[in-house]
Amino acid sequence: MRQLRTVIGVGILMIFLMIAMAVAVNQRKEKKQEAKSGDFASARYPYKQLDERGKKLYTALYEGIADFRTRISLPDTYTADEYKKVYLLLTTQEPEFFYLDTTYETAAEMSSVGMHYTTDRSGAEKMTKDMESAADRILRGISPVLSEQQKMLMIHDGIAENCFYEKTAHSSDAYGCLVEGTAQCEGYAKAFLYVARRAGLEAMCVPGVTIAGEAHIWNKAKIDGKYYNIDVTWDDDDTYEGEVVHSCFAASDRAFLDHEPDESIFSPPSGTDATKTYYQLYGLVLNEASRLPEMVRSWYGQRPGNVIEFRCTSDETLAEAKTALKTDPEVRRAIEETTGSTYPRMYADEERDTIVILP
Repeated sequence: MRQLRTVIGVGILMIFLMIAMAVAVNQRKEKKQEAKSGDFASARYPYKQLDERGKKLYTALYEGIADFRTRISLPDTYTADEYKKVYLLLTTQEPEFFYLDTTYETAAEMSSVGMHYTTDRSGAEKMTKDMESAADRILRGISPVLSEQQKMLMIHDGIAENCFYEKTAHSSDAYGCLVEGTAQCEGYAKAFLYVARRAGLEAMCVPGVTIAGEAHIWNKAKIDGKYYNIDVTWDDDDTYEGEVVHSCFAASDRAFLDHEPDESIFSPPSGTDATKTYYQLYGLVLNEASRLPEMVRSWYGQRPGNVIEFRCTSDETLAEAKTALKTDPEVRRAIEETTGSTYPRMYADEERDTIVILP
């Protein structure tokens, strides 16, 4: 009888193992099918800019990496430049492949390529589950009745509230940002893309440089059919002492002139609309500096966080508001009455005509 129970136990264990293996195979098949489906293309603006050879290469790499292959057969023979362009595009736009090593192979002619990973398959699968859980925690409060703008804002805030700017082993990928809570700009941007895509929203990572010539990466997201810039990294800057601000949420290209995209891999869509900012959504817009005391009293406490932030309708209004914040006793009195602070810290974002007041 004891032997019979042992045999039955082993049999049940084998059945569970077979089921687990079947689920894993189906998941990999689903990823392959996704890479070939119309939904895959429609959700990936940069992918659509590739020619047919490039799209086939992208798909082959996507399938091979999703299947954790150490060597991938390519659909044709590619030059080093062709391969590099597509590979770098894929690693920028597919944040779920955080386990790819930064080392990649090239040759004059390439018909197959070796893949290098930072962990084994089981490690990557466990880390992926952790990242999915972290993303789902951010998405927990998002309901279908919310607008795309509101959903994007909740993702922006959820990432910023749970991450600190710091260089670590995973600071350049979505895993570091979402699971470990530390990232640099690339990690922030990839995390935003990962969570947005998981919510069924369209976004992309935009690599480039700042006005100071420093390498940087941010996002562009589609809201109600139009594209807007989002930079979670800059909205989570240490300057704001742990508070999340929104100067770089749903901004137009005109308000993002201090961000220059690198168009050598793909050209991001233009963003000419300026009506989806955080400030328009919540009525935090100042059109006359003389109204600042009244507006400060109205705005403080309206949104979560110990901060007052607003957007001015022009450069002139911004300049007048800055002066009033420094010299107008009525403005200072309004700030003190609402926040209890006699010496607030004030920061102006000249590029986006926004002001942040920290009590």
